[in-house]
Formats: sequence, C-alpha cells, structure tokens
Amino acid sequence: MQKSRFLSRAFGKLSRMCDPGALPVLPKVILPKGEFSSHLNILRRQDALDFITRYHSENVGDLTFLDVGGRSGEFRGSASGFKYQILEIDETQVGTDLVIGDICHCPHLADESYDIVFSHTVFEHILEPWRAAEECVRLVKPGGLLIHMAPFAWRYHPVPLDCYRYTHTGLAHLFERGGQVKTEIAGYDISNRRKNATGGKMAGGLDIPPKDELGGWREHWLTVYVGRKIQ
Repeated sequence: MQKSRFLSRAFGKLSRMCDPGALPVLPKVILPKGEFSSHLNILRRQDALDFITRYHSENVGDLTFLDVGGRSGEFRGSASGFKYQILEIDETQVGTDLVIGDICHCPHLADESYDIVFSHTVFEHILEPWRAAEECVRLVKPGGLLIHMAPFAWRYHPVPLDCYRYTHTGLAHLFERGGQVKTEIAGYDISNRRKNATGGKMAGGLDIPPKDELGGWREHWLTVYVGRKIQ
C-alpha cells in the first residue's frame, strides 16, 4: 500500500514537471485481500441488481417495482418483468409510468403495494431520510426487497439539495430501525473510485469542487444496500 501511494505521488510530480498544466493519470491501485478494514464489504452495484432478477424468477403474478426519484427511468431495463413506476417529486414531469409524490410522505400510495422499492443516488438529496426509509418500508410487500444505493464519497452536487453521505452501517440502519427489515447485503462499489470528476454540469458551477494535482474529485464510493421485509 505504501509503495502504491509513493508511486502515485512520484508519478504526479513527474507529470507536473513535464507539463505543469496536465493532470496525472493515476495508476490503478488494487488492494490485496486482508489489507483493508474487515468492516468493508467491497462488492458491485450489479450484485444488488442481481437480486431483482432472482426475485422475478422466484415469484409469480403481477410483480411491481417502484423507482424512487427515478428521473427518466434509467433503471427501467433492470425491472424487466415488473410493472414499473417512477415516483418523482417534480410535478412538471409527465409519463404513463410516473407517480407524483414525496417519498417522505406519500399517503396516496397504498401499504405493501410494491414487490421492490428501489432508489439510486437519491437518499443523499433527502433532508429527512429516516422518513423516506419508513415510507419505503411501508410500501414494500412482506418478502419484498428494498434496494437502495447512495454515495459514501462523492463531490457536492445539490439537486436541489445535497445533504448526506452514507456508510453501509448508516444506510442499513435507516431501513432496519423499525424491526421490519432484514439486511441481505450492504457494502461498497468502488469501481469508479479514481474517476476524475471535475463537475461543471450544474448551472452556476454548483457542483465544482476545488481542483489540485489530482484533478477535481477522485474518491468515489457507492454504498449498496439490499434489505428484505420480514414476512
């Protein structure tokens, strides 16, 4: 590990000597087994999505899937075989599979009406995520899945707010705290860990972090959680 850090620093200095305006391309650091905290379960986002396929193969009937804050439906393909709905707070959005509402309080959605309640990079934007988690648990059927992914490390990006980052322990507790959910997996996808994210996509540069010799932002961990509602 120390050798990898030394090589990263040396490579950065050499790059700046050759071209002071250039950003170094960091060597990929592979952590050997046993050289990082035993509390860290390193997995892939796909590990969570695989639960969707498995659930579909193990259950029959009209299966339902709620994509909380699903925007334009980027994960619609992952819900193949389910009746797919997006819950969005933005009242200007339209769509045949769209439901307007606030996940922190959506009484117009019936108890235990979805087989899977899902979100991807949404919970960091919710000011009172414990309320959102309670609603997710209320909406999912007994035996159904809660699949949620939120950043542990990511640059500031207010859409329209940016409020929290989550460890696997914290994200799991949000759903387990009422005693109705059992965790299936909780860990981190670090496949984009060293991606250089400079921001600049938001009006007014609201998502631009300070830049240094490493670039804009190079520590990306996605916390991945899957829980099952106890039957």
